[in-house]
Amino acid sequence: MTAYTKSTNFATKDTLTSGDPLKIVKGTEINTEFDNIATSVNSKSDTASPTFTGTVTIPTLAVTGASTMTGAIAVDSTTDSTSTITGSIQTDGGVGIAKALYVGTNANVAGTLAVTGAATLSSTLTYGGVTLTNAVTGTGKMVLDTSPTLVTPILGTPTSGTVTNLTGTASININGTVGATTANTGAFTTLSATGVTTVQAGTAALPAITTTGDTNTGVFFPAADTVGVSTSGSERMRIASGGEVLVGTTSTTVGGQTPKLGVVGSNNVTFAVDCTASAGASGIHIRRSVSGTGEVMTFDSLTTRVGNISITGSATAYNTSSDYRLKNSTSPMAGALAKVALLKPCTYKWNADGSDGQGFIAHELAEVVPGCVTGAKDAVDVDGNPQYQGIDTSFLVATLTAAIQELKALTDTQTSTITALTARITALENK
Repeated sequence: MTAYTKSTNFATKDTLTSGDPLKIVKGTEINTEFDNIATSVNSKSDTASPTFTGTVTIPTLAVTGASTMTGAIAVDSTTDSTSTITGSIQTDGGVGIAKALYVGTNANVAGTLAVTGAATLSSTLTYGGVTLTNAVTGTGKMVLDTSPTLVTPILGTPTSGTVTNLTGTASININGTVGATTANTGAFTTLSATGVTTVQAGTAALPAITTTGDTNTGVFFPAADTVGVSTSGSERMRIASGGEVLVGTTSTTVGGQTPKLGVVGSNNVTFAVDCTASAGASGIHIRRSVSGTGEVMTFDSLTTRVGNISITGSATAYNTSSDYRLKNSTSPMAGALAKVALLKPCTYKWNADGSDGQGFIAHELAEVVPGCVTGAKDAVDVDGNPQYQGIDTSFLVATLTAAIQELKALTDTQTSTITALTARITALENK
């Protein structure tokens, strides 16, 4: 009910002297007063279900039931709320707000804060000793019980802290660093995941999975279905999408072939095997899993096949290329018997274990049949270590065969001569 204000003071008129024109009560004055009274009465609402259609000023309003207001409510009290029974507006029930809510200072939630839509943090959020702002600070814990997705957080440098209870399909997308103030440093103390852990692809120079203090060494993902390993910022090995293991190369074609294991190197030794197993074990085992004759190892010089090792069901052959199409200027070998006469076969003992041996001394054999020997006499490497000569006596076969043929020709001639002389002697004896 609006306040009733008198327009005419009738008590003042009563004090005026008779005959004073102002003492007379006019009809218009009476109409004005009745209009004022009507306005005040019309603004009064039923106390059980009041309805206000204009602007209402109420010193204190206590509502025990539901209240529907179609306009704005302005509360002039500046009292802060520190509990459910303090502050300018107090209610024993819940508050439903269909539109945006703006809180000018602090919002204190004693129970659970559930946000079903988007939540934008423009300043700071503190929970359990951890403050979320443009840098994470504090030493407490933030526990996420459902299946959160933290998108592009910026982590600061807390002295300690734990993110726990990430279950289900939870994921953490970190665009920056963990536990460090400079880029590409920092690490999780312990990371345990039962589902899929996703990292960036990385590069050979900055691999996706690395270790503290050595960030240019680790594992990266150079292409789809491909895993790479780098050291010192350079790729050293990769597993290609077809399962090929490549060392020293990124191409699945190695030596003109597409092997499951491809090794490319410029060292003096590209591939080495050091067998430390007991006697009887194999340093390298090669098995052909199909029946019939077939190659188990091949040797190429550039693009030309120069040899192979082949096996049957019962034997192994070490083959050197000898096709006529690979040769020219062919002629019979001569002087082989003389060469054989120059050979110096000998017996000896090996320095390594004192065992007996027989054969040739490499540099002596090289003087007669150079093709049987590799290396040079008394050669050493750049560090002064001996570079020993080697012998492939299979190259003596042609020389020995030619020597046998020459020897046979001599014996055939001698046999003919002996036969003729024997016939003459027999003829002379019969005279």
